[in-house]
Amino acid sequence: MIAMVCHAANRAWCQANGDDSQKSWDAAEDWQRASAIAGVMFRIDNPSSGDDAQHNAWMADKVQDGWVYGDVKDGDKKTHPCLVPFNQLPEFQKKKDALFCATVDALLPSIDTGTRSLTFGERAVGLNFNHATGNTHDQVHENKVAIAKVIDIIGDPSADEVRRSYMYNILRTAAINGLIAANMAVTKLLTWKD
Repeated sequence: MIAMVCHAANRAWCQANGDDSQKSWDAAEDWQRASAIAGVMFRIDNPSSGDDAQHNAWMADKVQDGWVYGDVKDGDKKTHPCLVPFNQLPEFQKKKDALFCATVDALLPSIDTGTRSLTFGERAVGLNFNHATGNTHDQVHENKVAIAKVIDIIGDPSADEVRRSYMYNILRTAAINGLIAANMAVTKLLTWKD
């Protein structure tokens, strides 16, 4: 839910600055939604980090996924003009990171965790967000619970007690991103309407 709001705020900021390239959350590519979710997770796990850390985490995810610097953002070619150090970004782009962080911070208290805190996997799949109704609602929830359990088995990449090799952490991040994308694909399939 928070990733969806962050995406909408980012889109509105871009439109206000003459960039109409951002699609709505429902029309966005899976990689865009996964990126927003990863950004929210980073902010939740690093609440006191600066806007530059948010950008650096985003950039690291992109580079790990094969993206390179390019003058134009292109999902097929995996090029992006913001794949530069934070201090080299135009002010307009720096403010996107500040907006993202502020949006997560503002919405975090609204997450309903019931009587316990959500696990890392449950937060990653957005367990408390389900717009489906009826039997489909239950199926979407069951899918999220199952994928959250697998993510929890893999482990929270930010956990201090887990100190592994660089390659291990890259593989774990790729696995978690893949599971988040699978969760979104299954949810889309379960809620598909012709």
